Amino acid sequence: MQFQNPFAVITPSADGDVLQVVARAPQAWHTSAAVARIAGTRSQEGVRLVLNRLVEQGIVEREADTQGHRFRLNLDHLASDAVIAIARQWETFLSRLTLEVESWNRPPLYGAVFGSAARQDMKATSDIDLFLVRPEGLTDDSWFENVTVLEHKASRWTGNDVRTLWMDGSEVSERVRETVLRDILRDGVRITGDPLWLRRVVGGSR
Repeated sequence: MQFQNPFAVITPSADGDVLQVVARAPQAWHTSAAVARIAGTRSQEGVRLVLNRLVEQGIVEREADTQGHRFRLNLDHLASDAVIAIARQWETFLSRLTLEVESWNRPPLYGAVFGSAARQDMKATSDIDLFLVRPEGLTDDSWFENVTVLEHKASRWTGNDVRTLWMDGSEVSERVRETVLRDILRDGVRITGDPLWLRRVVGGSR
């Protein structure tokens, strides 16, 4: 899957691009020009045709305004919850990751998604990169088992391979000048731990 294009899991057509726009802001009215601008990859005429077709299906509602017509998701439609759920797969993924790692006996000191998933520029076959900081003093295999289970679950949730970069807290301090940690600091999306932890450890190094 591609988190920046969530409807690609069910359709490669313009319908998915249009539904993504109206589902991400379900209370807002949009003109066809605004939907085309936000979607970014479709012509205004193509978007207008899709919106009118979705109006016929009832999932989008239309009303006249001074510029012609405006549109929004019909929240009373039987399919609206499903449409919103598809549009919000990224948020759901982050929430599931958080719940999973915070259920461990010794949760990570810090965790984040990084790479193309965090930057929202994935290809369908992109790996999903996770970064986890292991608490100091763990001597059994439970950490490795937890990471393996997490990777398996996250792959099942998305269809993508999931790869975890993990370090002990002290190791992060020793490797602060490495590009990967700078990239995680810049682009990473936190899933657990103190939001400022990584910035304190990595951001203060020159």
